[in-house]
Amino acid sequence: MRAALLSFLRIGFAVLLGAALLPLFADAKPKPDFDEYLEKRMTDCVRFSDLGLDKCEAQIRRQYQRAPFLEPEQLMTRLHQNRELQKRMTVVPKARLAEIAAKLQQLPVSFHYDMNGCAQRAELISYYLHSRERITAMNLHLGGSLSLISRHIPLENAKIAWGFHVAPFVLVREDDGQMQFYSLDLTLLGEPRPLLEWLKLTTERSPFLVAMSVLAGYQTQPAEPGETLARSWEGMPASLQEQRLQQPRETILHRGSPLRTEIADDFLREISKLSFKTVMPFDPHFDGNSDPKSRPLRDVFSVETLRSLEARTRSDLRCEPYAPRSERCGVYVRVSDQQFCRLDLNRVNDAFVPMEENRISCYQF
Repeated sequence: MRAALLSFLRIGFAVLLGAALLPLFADAKPKPDFDEYLEKRMTDCVRFSDLGLDKCEAQIRRQYQRAPFLEPEQLMTRLHQNRELQKRMTVVPKARLAEIAAKLQQLPVSFHYDMNGCAQRAELISYYLHSRERITAMNLHLGGSLSLISRHIPLENAKIAWGFHVAPFVLVREDDGQMQFYSLDLTLLGEPRPLLEWLKLTTERSPFLVAMSVLAGYQTQPAEPGETLARSWEGMPASLQEQRLQQPRETILHRGSPLRTEIADDFLREISKLSFKTVMPFDPHFDGNSDPKSRPLRDVFSVETLRSLEARTRSDLRCEPYAPRSERCGVYVRVSDQQFCRLDLNRVNDAFVPMEENRISCYQF
């Protein structure tokens, strides 16, 4: 009788405990379905690894099996517990963070372009920290369905999406002596910020847990043991990275300044004479050959969108160095609640010139 009562009490306690804990896990994110994960990663894998589809799929399958799909807080707990990792990193006083960020801003890196280029930024930043500042940083690679609201696209609520993202982080000694990890993703954050803040920013919109991989500073994507890394400055001639560091810093020459309205007028005059091919760079379902014809703008956009394009050109046209004595000028325009597009033209010796193939790049919100 007593045993039966104890058994009944145990079952009742387990039921009550489960009911109490259920709300804690009700909103927990699941591990993504592999087929969907594979589809989102395949295009990026081919583009950045220079592999065929079959090799990319095999690589992603292996990585999927071993990559930790975590919540941001879970990763931070692991990082703080990993003493070996911390021994490999250089401890940076918090007072130096502003100085380091100012130096990074002088690098020839497109910090204002957040739709692409994260691997190149992480690679050059980590090399600079290693070679110039004697700082050993690490890179954090996120794989999965990632999206956030852009800080740089001059459109309200312009959402960008990636199949992966990578950025460097450093170990910082706070003013009170505590150790903290800080992200150096100046493109998304604008300044060094705690790594947990960066993780929440990049993963909060994902419906699934994100694959998180901590990499050495010279790595920008996970690789199997023995495989050649897609991007790595370790083992490369130092002159290659040094050449990149010697390139001119990317600065904004013009952005809707009333003092340079002639640039906007020239841009509008030139695009009205040209034909464009529409492409969707980050949509794996879009076949570039499905819209093979170049068409004039009046056949691409509605009258309302064309009016918006003209207004945005006068207020937000942005020109940046592209090659000696040349710039690339571009403007964003909202096409619908689900899509925005960007038009680019090259400007050489103060005159706009058609590209070999003029394109309108469109993206989904």
